[in-house]
Amino acid sequence: MTETAAETATETTTCDISVCFPVDGEYYISDVFGNRTNPVTGKGEFHKGIDIAVVENTPVYAAFDGIVENCGLSESYGNYIKIKGEKYTCLYGHLNKVLLNKGESVKRGEKAALSGSTGQSTGPHLHFELYEGDQLIDPSPVIENICSQK
Repeated sequence: MTETAAETATETTTCDISVCFPVDGEYYISDVFGNRTNPVTGKGEFHKGIDIAVVENTPVYAAFDGIVENCGLSESYGNYIKIKGEKYTCLYGHLNKVLLNKGESVKRGEKAALSGSTGQSTGPHLHFELYEGDQLIDPSPVIENICSQK
């Protein structure tokens, strides 16, 4: 049987949601969406997502049903995977390992990757970027409404 965060969420809560939190276990939000000083370069920039600090190799789960639009290696994101769903598209960055391939279908809560510290990173975390259609949005209001798998 495939391990999924969605199954865990269903077992521990009665919430019916279409998006699930991308990690389980111990975490904290280490950086937020918006203007910031890049901790690697020291330069001002717009941070396009949130950073979720976790232990390296923490399972990263698909936040929603979708298709792997792209995955690979980038100078800034390191190992990454981009999943396109019906309403949202999400980019997960700084991964140690991507577990899916471009074009594969993925279900909400399915393990998609393992967290890491690749690319421009100061330590293990998950960079979580969210788009509604083609519009980059702050993921914080969306994840604040998500029932945690804890």
